[in-house]
Amino acid sequence: MSDYYEYGPQVQLSGPIVVSGYLADFTRSVTYRASAHLGLTYYDIDRLVEHEAAMEIGRILLEEGEAAYREVESQCLARVLGQKPVGLIALGDGGLLRSENLTRIEDEGQLIVLEFELANLFWRVQRLARRLEPARWHPLFAGVPDDVAEIRPYYQERKVAFDKAQTRIDANALNTSEACQALMDCIVATSS
Repeated sequence: MSDYYEYGPQVQLSGPIVVSGYLADFTRSVTYRASAHLGLTYYDIDRLVEHEAAMEIGRILLEEGEAAYREVESQCLARVLGQKPVGLIALGDGGLLRSENLTRIEDEGQLIVLEFELANLFWRVQRLARRLEPARWHPLFAGVPDDVAEIRPYYQERKVAFDKAQTRIDANALNTSEACQALMDCIVATSS
C-alpha cells in the first residue's frame, strides 16, 4: 500500500492555536494553508462573525459600529476555543485589542503572530490595495494610506498586543507559501 495517504491530522495539538497578524487576508491564507497541509481543523473568526451577523464585516462596522463587531468577535472566539477537535484559528488584527480575548487564548491555547515592521506593512498595504478595491484593504480604513504615518497608530496599538504572543514569526521577507511553511514548522516543533 505505498499509495496510502492518512487523512487525519499530521500533528497532535494539546490545545487550539490562534494565528493573528496585521493583514487579515495574509493571516487567513497562511493559517488555512497550514491547517490543510497538517490535516487540522480550520476556524476563521471573521467568517464566523459574518455568518453570525448575516452581513459582511464592513457593513457590520458601518451599521453597528466597531464595539458591536468586537463583541460578536469575542463571542465567536470563545466558542471556537472550546470546540473539539482543536485546530488552527485565524483571528483578525484587532481581535487581541480586548484583553479578555488575549487572556482566554493564553489560558486555553497558544498564540502565534505573523509580524511585520511598520515600513514593510505600509508597502504590503500599497501592493494589496492595487490588487483589490482600494477602500477594501481594511474595513476600518477609508481608502489607502498615502504615508506610513497614517497607519502608525493602527500598527502601534496592535503591536502592544502582538508582543505578548508566545511565538512570533518574522514575516517581513516571506510570501504566503513561505509564511505557511514557517507556521507549520512552529506548530510541528511545539507539538512534538
